[in-house]
Amino acid sequence: MAGLPGTGLGGLLYLLLVVLMPVREFWMLVSGRSAWARWMVVGRMSAMGGAIMLSLVGEWWLLAKCFKLVQRHTPANSYIHLSSTVAAKTVVPSLACGAFVVLAILTLTVHVLRLATRRRRGPACAPLRRQSWQPIERPPHVE
Repeated sequence: MAGLPGTGLGGLLYLLLVVLMPVREFWMLVSGRSAWARWMVVGRMSAMGGAIMLSLVGEWWLLAKCFKLVQRHTPANSYIHLSSTVAAKTVVPSLACGAFVVLAILTLTVHVLRLATRRRRGPACAPLRRQSWQPIERPPHVE
């Protein structure tokens, strides 16, 4: 759904974070670390997430109405009628689910790579032989 903000992977991640923000803030409230200003931010972000969801539902509704309008005003066996029927049943739901599929594939790929490239225990690199405060010795000048 190109062109509509919030319909891609970034919008999906934003919506997931907006869902988790009140949960985290409630936990902060229970533990005594919440503030009114933080709840204001949660409210603003939730309102923006709600607007994104409302626009997505509106786009889905509008696409479905347009396909039904095409179906109603074209002959029953015409190519346009048949393709709009298929599009109404497959394209609209796949557009809605596309970002979720991409997010699932991305998450799975990250976890597989994380498990495949596990670090060995121990120091991350060999220890330095000199201390950082010691000057570097220069080789003798050769003429």
